Order: sequence, then C-alpha cells, then structure tokens
Amino acid sequence: MKKQIAGMLFAAGILFSTVQPHVYAETTKQSTPVTGWVQKQQAWYYYINGKTATGWINTNNNWYFLAEDNGVMKTGWHQEGPNWYFLDKNGAMHTGWLKQDEKWYFLNKSGAVQYGWISDNGKWYFLGKNGVMKTGWHQDSPYDWYYLNNDGSMKTGWVFDQNKWYFLNAKGMMQTGWVLDQNKWYYLDKSGAMKTGWVVDDRLQWYYLDKDGVWNPDAKPTSILYNVQGTWSEQELPKKPPYIGPAFTMMQISPISENEAVVGVSSYSDNAEDIAYVDGTVTFKNNKATLVFDQFGKQGQIDIEIVDGKVLLDIKLLKSEDEWNLIQGKHTLPIYRR
Repeated sequence: MKKQIAGMLFAAGILFSTVQPHVYAETTKQSTPVTGWVQKQQAWYYYINGKTATGWINTNNNWYFLAEDNGVMKTGWHQEGPNWYFLDKNGAMHTGWLKQDEKWYFLNKSGAVQYGWISDNGKWYFLGKNGVMKTGWHQDSPYDWYYLNNDGSMKTGWVFDQNKWYFLNAKGMMQTGWVLDQNKWYYLDKSGAMKTGWVVDDRLQWYYLDKDGVWNPDAKPTSILYNVQGTWSEQELPKKPPYIGPAFTMMQISPISENEAVVGVSSYSDNAEDIAYVDGTVTFKNNKATLVFDQFGKQGQIDIEIVDGKVLLDIKLLKSEDEWNLIQGKHTLPIYRR
C-alpha cells in the first residue's frame, strides 16, 4: 500500500512540474489583475489591468500625473511645456485660486497657471509673469496705471494711498487732469494725485480747489503771480520786418501754483539775429525768487523781483560755451504782454 501511494505522489509531481504560472504586475489573492491605486514604500502608483500607468490619468473626476519613467504619482508643481500645474498632497490637479508660500496663483479649468489680466466672479485681477497675483499699483503701459486691492481685485473710483487721493475710472485706469464725479469737479496732477488749493492749467487759467478737492468757481486769485503771468520785456518788439534794434532781454512767467512758476529768460542780440535762453521752476517768497541754471552750455543765476508793476532781473553768468550769451547785469522789464 505504501508503495502504491508513493508511486502516485511521484507521478503527480512530474505532472505539475510541466505547468507554467501566469504572472501579473499586481494581483489580488484571486490572481485578478489590479486596476486602481497601490502604495509601495511611501509612493503611490496607479494600475490599469495590472500594468503601471504613466502620464495624466483621470479617476473619480480628478486628474493626476504619474511620472513617465516609473509611474510614481507626483505632488506639488509640475511643468509641462510652457504650462505649470499644481498637484495637491493627494496628487489631484488643482484649479481656481491657489495660495502657496504666501502668494496667490490662479489655475484655469485645464489646471494651467494663468498670467496677465483675468476675470473671476465679476472682478478683475492681474497675475505677473511668474503667475503671482499682484496688489497695489500696477503699470500696464507707459500711460496706464491701475490699483489692485489687498485681495488683488481691481479698484475703481477713489483710492487713498500714502496720504494722497487718486481717481480710477470704470475700467480701473488712473485719471489725470479734470474729472467729474457726482456732479463735482476735481483736478488731478500728472502723477494722478488730487490737488487742493490754487492750481494753474496750461492755459494759465486759475482754479481753486477746497480741502476736499472740489472746485470752487467763486474763488478769486490773490497771488501776485496771477497779475504778472505772461511775457515781460525791456522794449517793444518790432511787429514786422526788419527786426532792427538794440540788444534786449525778455522773461516769460508761467505760474503753476500760488507761489511757483516756470520762468524763461532770453536775451536778443542787435537786430534780434541771435538769442540766448535759459529756463527753470522757481518759488517766490515776498515777491522774490532766484533761478539757478546749468543748461544749454550756460551756468549762473538770475535774481528776480516783482515790484511796482515791473519785473527786475539781475543776471550773473558764471560760464558759457556760446558766442552770444545772456546780457549780464540788472534789467528792468516794464512792458507786459499776457
């Protein structure tokens, strides 16, 4: 009996030794090929019918990226061509707003980081070249400035920044010059800052703006510059050729505020064949100002005084590279032309 049993076992051993097993990359206890997530040594992999997946996959309505070389699920930032994507700690691709290292980014529905202007929930935002959301002032062109709130949204209307008021139109662009808001006029200088007090425009028109910046059309200028703005001359200019006459000096006064003005001083040679000229911005105090100049090959200063309906000049030339120069010494300019 023992010999019969031994013979049967031996025969069975020979039979099974000729059968080759079917091996899968990953199988269950029932030897069914795996489809789904598998964790190995702190790394996650995704299998489809027992084979390791790579690249982008979509499962449970989320996108994931698996390394092309080994199939490991990626997290954090991932670059593909010119586009950047963010995969959260679970590997799922992020869309919408994302905060990383105290910076905000916006990823579209395809997961790609966005740049430049974007609109979200009725508000505009600007994302820099690195995709980071900007706040504060943003220059979009040499002439267009915008203001972005602390939450990044574009501001319109009045904004108070560094103790100055600015006005942004409905498109968010900072305004300069005159603006009308709620039936009131305001004046914004070239930097966009709202002005108060007296301002003088390019046409030498004077306007008074109260402490809130609102124009008061009933105010009357009291500054001496209001009465002397324009051109002052030592002599009458010939009104038609030939322009024959002795050398003389002229001055142009263009106020920009109650006590500041851009002044230009010129001297003409005999017969007005040559001209020497300097200009600059001066501040008047007690009807006096001094223009210090270093331009057009000339250096020096001009003391200016307004008295008795005349402009008095004292020209001091320190250096000149030109043959014809400002006429030095004291000048009385009694002839006025507005």
